[in-house]
Amino acid sequence: MESAYSKHMTGDDSLFSGITKINGGKVTFRDNLKGKIIGVGNIGSKSSLSIEKVFLVNNLKHNLLNIIQLCDKGYKIMFDHACCLILENDKVLFIGNRKGNVYKIKIDACMRIESCLVARINDSFLWHKRLDHISMYILSKLVKNEHIKGLSHIAFKKQKLCDVCQISKQVKTSFKSKNHIITERPSELVHIYLFGVTKARSISGNRYVFVIMDDFTRYIWVLF
Repeated sequence: MESAYSKHMTGDDSLFSGITKINGGKVTFRDNLKGKIIGVGNIGSKSSLSIEKVFLVNNLKHNLLNIIQLCDKGYKIMFDHACCLILENDKVLFIGNRKGNVYKIKIDACMRIESCLVARINDSFLWHKRLDHISMYILSKLVKNEHIKGLSHIAFKKQKLCDVCQISKQVKTSFKSKNHIITERPSELVHIYLFGVTKARSISGNRYVFVIMDDFTRYIWVLF
């Protein structure tokens, strides 16, 4: 994020989804060296997020997002001591984390950002499903202790039955055991199971166990 330069700029032409070659003059860097503007285009795509009118500057070693240009486009920009947010109609488009005295945005991650990562929806049941069907009691404790930013205004109460939780907790009859092996060679079928966090740590201090079993040989790998 930069306020001193007049336009979005980058020296990496691989970031562009579309670019037009131009002879746009030169840009003076802060060490008084100059770089030639050789193109202009968009980063991203119309189907997702897009940064428009980005200059391609020869010999520029950084990617600069101009704050003024973003504000002129109608975006709202919020800063605090740890991060900055770029919003459009109260929807977060980009999140930048502070590194030293610079706010940096990972463009690739922002292009894939989903609205579910932003706590701006007041549906407690929807957050129950998004957070791996966690119980409303646990969600209430997380909110009470301010472990989730942006959810403090939502009351997490068990208002209805979750059909997914109901099905997953039903007791079912076990599968009948087979007296023959259905595979014909090693590695044709493997069974994988990951469990944790265990209350007791392993000798090396691990708390997750990854188990792999080959169906044909019945050989088992146990990885901590």
